[in-house]
Amino acid sequence: MANPQLVTHHNPHLDDVAAIWILKRFLPKWKNARTSFIHADTGTKQKDTASRLYIGVGQGQFDEHKGDKEDSATTLVWKYCKKQKACKVSTVQRRALEELTDYVNDEDHGLLFEQKNREFMIGSVFSYLPEVTEKGSKGTVDFGLLYLDAVFAGLVQKHILMNDWKRRKEFKTRWGKGVAVTTRVSSQVVARVAYSKGYTLFVYRNTKSKYTSIKAKNTSRVNLTKAYKAVKELEPKAEWYFHHSKKMLICGSDVAANMYLSKLKVKDVIALTKL
Repeated sequence: MANPQLVTHHNPHLDDVAAIWILKRFLPKWKNARTSFIHADTGTKQKDTASRLYIGVGQGQFDEHKGDKEDSATTLVWKYCKKQKACKVSTVQRRALEELTDYVNDEDHGLLFEQKNREFMIGSVFSYLPEVTEKGSKGTVDFGLLYLDAVFAGLVQKHILMNDWKRRKEFKTRWGKGVAVTTRVSSQVVARVAYSKGYTLFVYRNTKSKYTSIKAKNTSRVNLTKAYKAVKELEPKAEWYFHHSKKMLICGSDVAANMYLSKLKVKDVIALTKL
């Protein structure tokens, strides 16, 4: 078979790149496929083959411009992938992919133009990539693939947390509601979910890294000074870091040495929030 090739138009949009990303990441046959570019206005209908697929161009199965009003190149490819036996994804990955494709589809249909700080959003960034990359359309695809890898990783973590969230422990503090979560995802993901659900602070224990922390909303009146003094007496060797905001007490992070992590039980860390 000829070398696999994915063809899209010059200056590809987010949905074209996301479609390519799905094929390369979740269908082994296309993992190392070369990406090439054609003009979108050729007027010639292109035919997919066993070694070549047309994405967002060519009037084929993955080109929404043939009349698929509710779809984008991304959703068309995702629907195709789900039917392929070679597409092996876990339940959590599937949920993440559904969310990713829905977002890209909304972006492609102009439903997100009124987002706050629009210039920072990926849909807007893609509009200007051709102006700033020296590698042209290939540079846009390369950037997009890396970006989507990171987005997907974050979405997977969020859906893992949703499973772990069922085992959360809720408690009260003088500043408001607190929640303790034991999980293997990052504390940033926990913060986003906890704060969105109305909790003022959370206690965090990472089952993989063994990091432990207490973090509170920046807009809250939380002051963890007493908790810091108490934990330094309980664990003088542990590398507890007290953030200058007085709203974060952290033992273990990706920027620290992590030689002496906390050995406190989660219930003991919860007790610190009530001092």
